[in-house]
Amino acid sequence: MKHLFKYIAISAVAFTLASCSKDNETLPFNSNKIKIGEAYAIGAATKIQLWADAGLETGYNKLYLSAIDSVSGQAKTDVNFNILPMMTMTMSGGMKMQHSCPFEQANASAKKDGLTPAAAVFSMPTTDSGFWEMEVTINNKKAVIPFSVKEPKQSRLLMVKSTADNSNYLVALIPNATYKIGVNDFELFVTKKINGMTYTPADDLKLSIEPEMPDMGHGSPNNVNPALTSNGHYKGKVNFTMSGYWKVNLQIKNASGVAIAEDTAFNITF
Repeated sequence: MKHLFKYIAISAVAFTLASCSKDNETLPFNSNKIKIGEAYAIGAATKIQLWADAGLETGYNKLYLSAIDSVSGQAKTDVNFNILPMMTMTMSGGMKMQHSCPFEQANASAKKDGLTPAAAVFSMPTTDSGFWEMEVTINNKKAVIPFSVKEPKQSRLLMVKSTADNSNYLVALIPNATYKIGVNDFELFVTKKINGMTYTPADDLKLSIEPEMPDMGHGSPNNVNPALTSNGHYKGKVNFTMSGYWKVNLQIKNASGVAIAEDTAFNITF
């Protein structure tokens, strides 16, 4: 009986500490961001949290990372993150294969309100035979955060095989949640696939766009072709003269001026 009371007392204390830790958890910011997932970095006494502006979809996704002290529940502001998104697929026969995707490493110098920004271009959705995880390393300790990726209503990702040298490129449309009638920002993130684990920013391309409204039989004037800014990012302007379904035709040429992709487009409806 004595041992029973001792066990109950210890359990009560553990429950109280766990409850306090959860109740006292202090997030490093106040915002409407969505928590995608979290996991402990074993050996670092730290819980890593993965956030986003919305649910994750195939294509380009802005991500944010935060760290919570697993003992005090307080936000940690001195953490440097390294990320690696991984897709695990179960093939026929039960064999498992893994690959990554294009991503932009966590940028500690751009940390704001306790959130460290990063980004990833998820190349496929979560399925019954394939799942995504984010490997996050801090101080040589790793947390593995599972998460789900869905297909958007309209694709934001083009996979292009160069007609010049058979290289594979991923062209991601960076989401714009505020498309409007008139001139809009139009930004692409373009990477070259080296292998299933390695993608490099494609900084030597020439891009041009030509929007059209197929249902109405017209295009629009005053568009600005996307030009390289840095690290595979190309920024331009697209002019939507009315709301509805638009097809933004895209042509890509290599540094020699040879077209590597034609007759490809992003569909945008607003």
